[in-house]
Amino acid sequence: IRAGAIAKQVIQELEEMGVDIKEGATGDVAAAAKEAFAGRTLDDYYTEGKGSGLSFQELSGFNVVTTSTTIIGDPNPGNHYGPANSFLGEVSAHDNGMADLLVGADGNPLVFDPRDVFEGGNMVLWDEKKGGMHPWDENYYKAATGVPTDEHFDPEFIMQHAIDSANS
Repeated sequence: IRAGAIAKQVIQELEEMGVDIKEGATGDVAAAAKEAFAGRTLDDYYTEGKGSGLSFQELSGFNVVTTSTTIIGDPNPGNHYGPANSFLGEVSAHDNGMADLLVGADGNPLVFDPRDVFEGGNMVLWDEKKGGMHPWDENYYKAATGVPTDEHFDPEFIMQHAIDSANS
C-alpha cells in the first residue's frame, strides 16, 4: 500500500511540473524535476499510520492492519516461509472443515500458542531491533550499500518465515 501511495504522489508531482510520465522529460523540465527530488528519502513521505494518496485510504473505516505468519507444526528448513499447515494439517490435503484437528505428541489437539516461534510459540513476531521499525526501514538501504546500521539490526531477519510487508 505504501509503495503505491508514494508512487501516486510522485507521479502527481511530476505531472504538475509538466513531465510526461510515459515519455519522460528533457531540458529545463528534466532539470527542475531532478532538482525537486534530489536528496529525498522515504522519510519525506509518510512513515506511519494509514497514509494518503490512494482512494481507499480516505474511507472513514480504513485502517492499517498487519498480520503475522503462523507456524503450525515444524518450521520449514531454512525458516524462510511458514509451512502450508493449519490446525487441520497440510492445507492441500483436505477441503475446508473436512479433517480432524492436528494432535500433539500427547494425543490431544494442538493448542495455539501466541508466543514467538523462537520462544516455542506459533507466531512469527516482528522484532523492531533486528528488523527495524517496518520492513522498509532505512537500515536495509544502509546494509545494502555497506553503510553501518543500528547496533542490533540484522538484514537477514526479514527473511525469517516471510515476516515482511507481504503480511500487511
